[in-house]
Amino acid sequence: MTRDTNIRIKAIVLLPVFGVTAFLFHFVWEMWQAPFYQGMSESSHWSSVILCSRASLGDAFIAMFAYLLVAWISRNFSWIYKMKMGWWWMYIATGLGITLILEYLATEVFVRWNANRNLT
Repeated sequence: MTRDTNIRIKAIVLLPVFGVTAFLFHFVWEMWQAPFYQGMSESSHWSSVILCSRASLGDAFIAMFAYLLVAWISRNFSWIYKMKMGWWWMYIATGLGITLILEYLATEVFVRWNANRNLT
């Protein structure tokens, strides 16, 4: 196998595994924090699961976008296997930056949800 073939195989395997893992971690996070938002404790279980699934899917896409951005900048799709702190910081900063902007828009501009009094 050539080096390019190995990179393609890693890309085909790594990105979906990374995306599913990100979704699962974010889903647990969304479900744990759900009681702290207005209306979530009164809503039905299924509607909460659907809402948290949609949020987790968005979070997984943010994580995959940040991963691909670092891969493009570093010109190394397998950057995650190498422990270069600059790439890790770039990944974290990209994900956090996108998340903070989207959370601000959702809570302050479009007022899609509000924190419960217990959280503030």
